[in-house]
Amino acid sequence: MSHSANYEEHGMELREQSFSLPFIVLTSLFFMWGLVIGLNTALLENFKLVFSLSINQALIMQFAFFATYFVVAVPAGKLIDSLGYKNGIVVGLVTSGVGALIFLPAADSQSFNLLMVAIFVLASGITILQVAANPYIVLFGDPNLADERLSLKQGFNALGSMIAPIILAFVLFSPVHARPELLAEMTPDQIKDAYASDVKLPYMVISILMFVLAALMFFSKLPMFNTKNFEPTVVNKSGKPFKFVIEFSHLRMGAIAVFAYMGAEIALSVFLNSNISRLSGANELQALNYLAFYYGGMMVGRFAGAYILPSFDLHKAVAFCAAGAVVLTIVGAFTTGMVSMWSLLLVGLFNAILFPAIFTLGLSGLGKFSEEGSSVLIMGSVGGAVVPLLVSQVLASGSGSSMALLIPAACYLFVVYFGLVGSRYTKVEQVKN
Repeated sequence: MSHSANYEEHGMELREQSFSLPFIVLTSLFFMWGLVIGLNTALLENFKLVFSLSINQALIMQFAFFATYFVVAVPAGKLIDSLGYKNGIVVGLVTSGVGALIFLPAADSQSFNLLMVAIFVLASGITILQVAANPYIVLFGDPNLADERLSLKQGFNALGSMIAPIILAFVLFSPVHARPELLAEMTPDQIKDAYASDVKLPYMVISILMFVLAALMFFSKLPMFNTKNFEPTVVNKSGKPFKFVIEFSHLRMGAIAVFAYMGAEIALSVFLNSNISRLSGANELQALNYLAFYYGGMMVGRFAGAYILPSFDLHKAVAFCAAGAVVLTIVGAFTTGMVSMWSLLLVGLFNAILFPAIFTLGLSGLGKFSEEGSSVLIMGSVGGAVVPLLVSQVLASGSGSSMALLIPAACYLFVVYFGLVGSRYTKVEQVKN
């Protein structure tokens, strides 16, 4: 039985249930992990000072966060398969809340080892949430509108990432940021303590919000469905039934595309965070406001994509947006000053639909393999760890920012290939016809 047929069969039962509270919680999840990623990037300079990190150690912190996706994704998929979507999401929220709490003693003790524990636990919770929520949004409802639903939810993800630097710039930063002359009157330990306070407050708030969302999800009624009844609608070229999720070629290409996209997105955000002041001549607080435009473009594009995507071929939309990102990244690489900065900031607009669209295309037609497929796709997020590190190494070698930015440009080029070629497969219905 196809995914669409199963949707029709269970549609009445699903429509009779009340989804408002759980779907508000699901929307909040996308916002929260966008906020976490935005904070991790925006607070990079704080982490360097508080924990006495070199630039490579700071990037290792970023590496650890996204590398956790690769390590935890498969166990997370098995956990959700065992507990179900609702309980899996609750576990992910509680784990994230605990991880955010660990940032407080890590900042107090200024212990790098404890910081790494906090990052691993927080990222583990986020991974569980990603593995659960993304396929749930894709699979729940009319499969023809999956990209629309996921783009809308991912818009809140970008909103969280956009708000993070704005919050830090206007609310959370200690007086030493607004009045740099105070630094001359402070001892090194006092400066560290001031910057540590900037680290503690946002993660304390995140922890509280995660626990509140966990309670709301626990007491809500999440609509249920069983994908074990969904047969894949993909033709196996061997003529035999699919036995393993890795047999789906478009899923394999999708995982590589997620790797490439996440790597390029995070690499550019880290590059901008470190270089906006140099490119624009802005001070630290103004630079954070500029960084918000990067994620702001993603937010606007994703909300717009929720209404525009159904009118376009998703494969071509992915190729078009990725090609736009390639052009803008190359322009940013070989220009200077404000032209370079705005070219790179505008990449955020072209990033907008890429993750939800790649995820939708990668899961398309998998049926009962969807949960495992989600784990494989989320594993691709390790690109957010690897690519920024590669960019950093190229910069450290003295090759210059032009050569370094060609790495994310190449990543976007692969996403173009995925949209045009790698995401396509033969459907069972096409063979029957």
